[in-house]
Amino acid sequence: RYTDDLPANEVVISYANVGWPEIFRFVATPRSIQAAEMGKRGFIVAVEDRYERELRRFAQRSLPAELRSQPELARREAAESFDGPTSYQTRRWAQRFETIVLYYRSLLARPVLRANESDALETIGRELFTLLFDGTDQILAGVDTITIVPDGILGMVPFETIVMPD
Repeated sequence: RYTDDLPANEVVISYANVGWPEIFRFVATPRSIQAAEMGKRGFIVAVEDRYERELRRFAQRSLPAELRSQPELARREAAESFDGPTSYQTRRWAQRFETIVLYYRSLLARPVLRANESDALETIGRELFTLLFDGTDQILAGVDTITIVPDGILGMVPFETIVMPD
């Protein structure tokens, strides 16, 4: 068994299907493996609602055409039912998530941030924590080592920068 090789105070968190509407999170402890499905729609809409202008500006200046966010289309899609997405919808949600992650990375790379950029960095960091770690409090309590195995665009996230709740 995979978990038999884990030291007593170590946890492995693995993410999968990041390019799909739901991210799968697998948490392996020495005693068990737990899986959770996390929809990223709420994360995307919350960040886009607050930083639509900044994300659009970032996408226009920094991203290839296929990753450029289209907020007016995004708002229409957010209002639609998310049951049974088409391949276009799936691709658009993935692109929107990638844009937010890349914007977050770009903010981290800047030596000096304006007030609104500092706010965006903290907010996106908190939202990422909620998306990726919500419900793991009890599992992670008392753990000395957390190994994170990201998938897709999550490989671009420096997890040590994600902002934990107060």
